[in-house]
Amino acid sequence: MTTLPKLRIDIVSDVVCPWCYVGRRRMAKALAQIQTPYELQIHWRPFELNGQLPATGLPFKPYMLQKFGSEAQLEAMLAQMTQVGETEDIDFRFDLVGYAPNTFEAHRLLWWAATHNQQEALAEALFAAYFTQGQDVGNRDTLISIAAGVGLTEAEAFLQSTEGLREVRHEQQAYQRAGIRSVPAYILNEKYLIQGAQPPALFLETFEKVLAE
Repeated sequence: MTTLPKLRIDIVSDVVCPWCYVGRRRMAKALAQIQTPYELQIHWRPFELNGQLPATGLPFKPYMLQKFGSEAQLEAMLAQMTQVGETEDIDFRFDLVGYAPNTFEAHRLLWWAATHNQQEALAEALFAAYFTQGQDVGNRDTLISIAAGVGLTEAEAFLQSTEGLREVRHEQQAYQRAGIRSVPAYILNEKYLIQGAQPPALFLETFEKVLAE
C-alpha cells in the first residue's frame, strides 16, 4: 500500500487580519494546482494582533486612526486593502465594521472547532462575518450564531465553559517564543515557514518542494 506524501499547514493568524483572509485565498489557489495526490492537514493557530483590547472591543475608526496616525493614511490603507481583496474575490466592507474586537474568544472557538473537524469552515465564516458583513466577532452571541451557521450548535455551552482557555494561551505563547511576530505565518510539516500572504505561485513552489521530500 502506497503512503501519500503529507502536507501539514499550521496557519498562525488572527480573524481580524485582512492579509490573513487574503492569504487563505491565495493558499487555496496554490493547493488546487498541486498535480500529485497528497494528504492535507490544515490547523488554524491563534495570534492576537492586540491582546490588550477590552473584552467589548473599541470603536473601529478611532482605534485605527490611532494606529495609522491620520485619516488620509488610514483611508489609503483601507482602499489598497479593498483593491487587493477584489483580486481574491473578497468584498472587504470596512465601512460596515463598527468595532476592533478582542479576538481571544474567537480563537478559543476555532480551537474547539478542531475537535469537530470544522476549523476550516469556521475560519472562513469568521473572516467573512467580520470583513464582508461588519459583524462583531468579539461578541459572544455573534460567535455562537456564526458557529451555528457551520453546524457547531453547541458553541454556547462551550463558550460558557473554561475549556480551551489554557490551551489557547499556551499556543499563542509558543508561537511568540518561536519568533512569530506578524501574521499570517504558515508552518509546513512543522519545519518550514512561509511568512505573509504570498502569491499563489510561491505557495505552490514551496508546497511542491515539501511534498517531494
